[in-house]
Amino acid sequence: MAMTFLLHADDIGLSPGITRAIVRAIDEGFVRSVSLIANGTGFDEAIVALKARPSVRVTLHLNLLEGEPLSAPGDIPLLVDVEGRLAATYENLVQMWATGGAGRRHALREQMQREFSAQIAHGWAALETAGIAGERLRIDSHTHIHTLPFVLDAVLACPTPRPIGYVRVPREPWHVSPSPEDRAMLLGLNPVKWALTNALSRRMAAKLENRGIAYNRAFVGVLHTGRMTVTAVEAGVRAMLKAEANGGGRGGSEPVEVLVHPGKAEPQEQGQWPGRPELWAYYNSPNRALEARTAREIGASPVLKAHFESV
Repeated sequence: MAMTFLLHADDIGLSPGITRAIVRAIDEGFVRSVSLIANGTGFDEAIVALKARPSVRVTLHLNLLEGEPLSAPGDIPLLVDVEGRLAATYENLVQMWATGGAGRRHALREQMQREFSAQIAHGWAALETAGIAGERLRIDSHTHIHTLPFVLDAVLACPTPRPIGYVRVPREPWHVSPSPEDRAMLLGLNPVKWALTNALSRRMAAKLENRGIAYNRAFVGVLHTGRMTVTAVEAGVRAMLKAEANGGGRGGSEPVEVLVHPGKAEPQEQGQWPGRPELWAYYNSPNRALEARTAREIGASPVLKAHFESV
């Protein structure tokens, strides 16, 4: 099977500004696949934009990290802060599961299923009403929380309007960009995230195969996340092609997802993240504009232009 690559943008629907920036990355660049946040303040705007662009592939981006929940806050106390807003990070989900007894684990799983089910139902209904739901329910998650085995089990146990047909597996070949600025990302937590998500992805793939759920052949976007330049994407694509040529294919029947975050929040949206300055800094980072430029400039790269769909 020939290897294909798909430029994918997370977070459409999170805020109006982020949504508009991602739509520009579709219209002016090579983004052909997006992940939709069902509880975001830009959700309705995202649905309108995607309805006008029916060729864009849409995956539901399950989110426990931020924003207003779609469940009643009182029904999911382990997942919300004192203001009733979602506040479950990757790290505190692990901590709650690792330190909790059987009763607390049961409660956590039940509350995750409740909120995931609400987000899936809301997202799918809107996509179906807009006529862009597609044939399969597609799932991934904010900050890759679904790679955690107990979170994935909660997702797969959710009652859904249609059986889950696809789940992202963020399994990425090791690679290093030749750019010193890109390589600086490897001095932080990205290699730790890479090692963890790769280890968890092996278990995910086996579980999905046993259930007949499709997943992506591989993934590019953890090692250099936060600074996905054209040179970083080139390095990832080269590594994937080399692994394939050497017989190191990684399974999965769907295209390799190459993840960028071109959605930059607008200045007036800072109030969407009260008490969460780290999130505002992330969504307002100059690197968001840099990744939007990457989405536009993929076609100028001799290494990449043959592998990604043009405008």
